[in-house]
Amino acid sequence: MLRVILLVVPLLLWIHCSNKDNGGGGEESVTCTDKTCSCNGGAECDATQACGDAKDCSLTCYAKSSCSGSCGEGCIIGCDSEATCSVTVGANGSVGCDPGSTCHVTCTGPCNVDCTPGAKCDLKCASDSAPRKISTATFCK
Repeated sequence: MLRVILLVVPLLLWIHCSNKDNGGGGEESVTCTDKTCSCNGGAECDATQACGDAKDCSLTCYAKSSCSGSCGEGCIIGCDSEATCSVTVGANGSVGCDPGSTCHVTCTGPCNVDCTPGAKCDLKCASDSAPRKISTATFCK
């Protein structure tokens, strides 16, 4: 019985998302080690499923992947070139958008969004009524 538990627990740490390339055929799209997660290229991944409300979780969305959802306080989202990230981050969260990426970011409290040249970014702070386009590192207070 203990042997079965030891085999099953690590499997529960892997989070499944649908993969665009294989029509959701069951490949691992998000992998996590502790609170560090990555969304494999070409996949559609849910930040809420990967990080939930976990404090200081990180999710990297690799090329041609699409990440959406939300993450808790202090989370870090990395949006690689050719990836699309539509995320809501908790207080003191940060989002990095590489050249060629598209980032739609909503912050529930203070946060930092680093929109590097060549990325397409918009940001909605908690005090904003609508998202605004940004083209450089921008903070929400």
